[in-house]
Amino acid sequence: MAQHAVFFDKYANYVLIPLLLLVFALDWKVAKSKLSAVKKKFIRYGLTILAIIFGTLVFLTNFSFKPMIKAMSEVDQAMGTQMVQFEYLNIDSGQSESLEKHKGKVVLLNFWGTFCPPCIKEFPDLKKLEETYPNEVVVVAISNEEPEKIKDFIAKVDRPSVVGYQENYSWINPEKFLPVTIVIKDGIITQKLFGRKTFVEFAEIIDAPAKVKSEVFNKLIWSDEFNGEGAVDSDKWFLQTQLPPGGSWWGGIIQHYTDREANTYMKDGYLNLVAKKEAFEDQGELKQYTAARMNSKFAFTYGRVEVRAKLPTGKGTWPAIWMLNTNIDEDGAWWDNEGYGKTKWPNCGEIDIMEHWGKNQDYVSSAVHNGSSYGYNVENVGGQKIENASTEFHIYSLEWTEDYMVFSVDGKQHMRYEPAVKNANTWPYDSDYYFLLNIAIEPDIDPEFTESPMVVDYIRVYQ
Repeated sequence: MAQHAVFFDKYANYVLIPLLLLVFALDWKVAKSKLSAVKKKFIRYGLTILAIIFGTLVFLTNFSFKPMIKAMSEVDQAMGTQMVQFEYLNIDSGQSESLEKHKGKVVLLNFWGTFCPPCIKEFPDLKKLEETYPNEVVVVAISNEEPEKIKDFIAKVDRPSVVGYQENYSWINPEKFLPVTIVIKDGIITQKLFGRKTFVEFAEIIDAPAKVKSEVFNKLIWSDEFNGEGAVDSDKWFLQTQLPPGGSWWGGIIQHYTDREANTYMKDGYLNLVAKKEAFEDQGELKQYTAARMNSKFAFTYGRVEVRAKLPTGKGTWPAIWMLNTNIDEDGAWWDNEGYGKTKWPNCGEIDIMEHWGKNQDYVSSAVHNGSSYGYNVENVGGQKIENASTEFHIYSLEWTEDYMVFSVDGKQHMRYEPAVKNANTWPYDSDYYFLLNIAIEPDIDPEFTESPMVVDYIRVYQ
């Protein structure tokens, strides 16, 4: 439609209205004909459908679609023209700028509004695009709302590097179909994009370098959206309960892991993994706390992981979203039960996507454990402070390639692991890993603690 917007803007009525009149004329002629009543009814029924279709198109073209068609027409006519003199107020600096400042880069001129949910959902993809291709692209996000309103709003969201204000961009008339993005290469308008786009679509549009594009994971290969009710999907998950030798879990933690719905259940589209204060005896051991330790029956090598979750609260809680190699020799783990276990920890490798300690509320951490660095002395670790880890959902992500791993929260990176020398000690990350979700309870648990869940909206894997 965008490609032919000029035609629609100028000539749509010249085509649609005659077609509508032709349908009415044919209907009148059929009604006066000597055809049988059955044939007349059948033909007139078809003509009525055509009349409705053409009539609807006439209405939409002249009313509902008119602003969009006109805007697309004007952008079409601007294709191939210079746009380096486009000026705006930079919200961060308070200074007037023009696109000339970004000469040498592909500029994505993004029109958005604080009232536009698709615009805000698109921002993280635009930010990721700039971070992935810092030398190739810059995003200039323009709103015509009050500058102070824009400034207050962008302080609360992930946003592109340049956010600007321009009072009058009515030439594109985008209010009814934001976001709108104009692609400018070497100062020339080359493309226009209507509606929300993804990181992958933007990367293709700017013709990203092939080397980097090969690391874009955009095909969903496995997920759990937790849309059921009651027990977790046993085709996807195993609830690990067997205690290690000695009767307690490693790390000095003091809970039992159970396979009861009281500790793991789905409700209203979410997984609830619940830590509880309760006396519970199992395998000859009485403990005062319970939780769950989930093993995925899915494993993979390389890709992007996204987990949207809210974390439990309380000093002494220790939730984790992490991964282990399927070759780990650990009695009671699902993959070991299936006969894969042959390598002891830490040489098997461990990938901690997210850990959170209730004693340090809102600080989340990531780490990788292997033969070169592991346990309490692990060196390959990083983290960040986030807001409202236990009351709001955040997206915890891992990007895992054959060369490196990147860990982030809501698109903000806090750790990159890319050892200069890759061997069995530093990089046992070239084979299949599976997921673990759990909450551990530390000995210094708050005595007032009763229960708290880790709530998971989804877990997704892309390759």
